[in-house]
Amino acid sequence: MPKPISTRSWNTLNPREQLARGRALEVLSHARRSGQSLSRLSREYKISTKAVLRATQGFEKIKGRWKAKKIDHISHIMTINENGKEAIQAYLEALKKHGDPVPVEMVQVSV
Repeated sequence: MPKPISTRSWNTLNPREQLARGRALEVLSHARRSGQSLSRLSREYKISTKAVLRATQGFEKIKGRWKAKKIDHISHIMTINENGKEAIQAYLEALKKHGDPVPVEMVQVSV
């Protein structure tokens, strides 16, 4: 039996599974921000609740209602703008210089 979509890395998913995970993650993100129900959001994003649950495993049933979990361990693709790249680079340089972990106060980012 293959591993669930939510536990596989992004690179191992086929295009159809990537699309399903992307839409499911949008539903999960929106549910965390707004507190709206899974069924309403899945209808809005045109994806079944079953597909959202299978692709994210980011919901838990509490008192008969699906509630978004606060955290997950799902592989995401992230777009970082120039300021974000500079911040990450500054953090990595501070990490090399001072060791692990580096307090945020020690990182200087020129924006």
